[in-house]
Amino acid sequence: MNWKTAAAVAVIAIVVVAVAAYAISEWNGGSGTDDGDTGTGTVIDSAGRTVQIPDSLDNGIVVIGSSQSPLRMLSMFDTYDLIIEVDQNEVNNPLNGRGYAFAYDFTGMRYHASNVLEGSTVQSIGESDPSLIIVSDKVYASYSANVELLAQYYPTYVINVDLDIWDGSLGGISDEMADAITTLGVLLGQEDRAGELVDGIDSIVKDIRSLVGESDLQAFLAGSNYNGTNTLNTTLAHYQPFEIAGINNAYKGNETGKIEIPAAQIGNLDIDIVFLDPSTAEKYSDPTSQAVMAYIHTVNNDSDPDNDIEVRCGFPVMGFGTNFDSVLVCSYYIAYCVYGGIGWDDLYEKMESVYTVFYGDAGKGVLDAMISAYDNRIAQFGQDFQPFDSVEVVYSNGTYRFVAEGAA
Repeated sequence: MNWKTAAAVAVIAIVVVAVAAYAISEWNGGSGTDDGDTGTGTVIDSAGRTVQIPDSLDNGIVVIGSSQSPLRMLSMFDTYDLIIEVDQNEVNNPLNGRGYAFAYDFTGMRYHASNVLEGSTVQSIGESDPSLIIVSDKVYASYSANVELLAQYYPTYVINVDLDIWDGSLGGISDEMADAITTLGVLLGQEDRAGELVDGIDSIVKDIRSLVGESDLQAFLAGSNYNGTNTLNTTLAHYQPFEIAGINNAYKGNETGKIEIPAAQIGNLDIDIVFLDPSTAEKYSDPTSQAVMAYIHTVNNDSDPDNDIEVRCGFPVMGFGTNFDSVLVCSYYIAYCVYGGIGWDDLYEKMESVYTVFYGDAGKGVLDAMISAYDNRIAQFGQDFQPFDSVEVVYSNGTYRFVAEGAA
């Protein structure tokens, strides 16, 4: 269908409860979903919608949403050269554990406003005449009318990427993850790649579990990255790497989201080992973080070795359960710290392989690149350690700092 003669269309921006008219012109209909049978079949998306499979992706893919980003899933397939537009947050990508941003360079990509689908964005996407639009379910929930407007002319697939990686028994990949990957593979015409991903992730989960033994250690996540960086008193009641590594969370609540424990009450928790999220290093100089560091320094330098708290730097895992690769890398590392049973070189090879399972050849070197990037960022804030270091707290000139063990 040719939109050169289309009249004004009402575009409803639900999130602001406003209605405006836009003149939509020169929309060519991408694969031509309005023509009925030009695709090669249909799939059902996470919103229960029937979506036409494009017969070609030559006009490119537009990705909408970045807080729980569809780009994480798309990057697991051979789509980099097909993606023509993403959220601004994907272009100006902060360091928050997104392995795909190290596997592929999105910095020069055309972009639109992040996590919204306002009328102007609808218009510009239509003018780009894409073959396929992928929308996060979070954006769809707030802008369903605008999504459906685009869907009249272009195959538009709503995807939920906030999924459990493993099943309830921790025995392998979850059905919902396997189904999401499989369906996306069908939509993209990459069913074989989908099969490789399902098998690869299933094998990684099983391999991590093979390292798990028995432990009474009480572990504490300090400074979780949840809705941004947070001070060291911020933790999570449900931290996926603790779950798969089979260790006890020192915080015994059952809340969802982040928990901010008053720094003065950290000492009330039974903590044997602390894992740092390196993406929150900018908050270590905050008075609240300094109070937590002072507590660790005090107990580790008193006369009682039985109350010492081991400190390790883990790998950045955002609170959203969508950095699947980093979750698995951090889980490997935590299992290594708690149970041993594997040499460091072998462990490192396994952690590197997570990224090649997820991104194929583009995943080679991603782990090294991420460690280097976080090492540089941590140093910017006066700290002296990097991911996977054993860490100690030192005190000088009125300030507590984290340094790699033996470096003080």
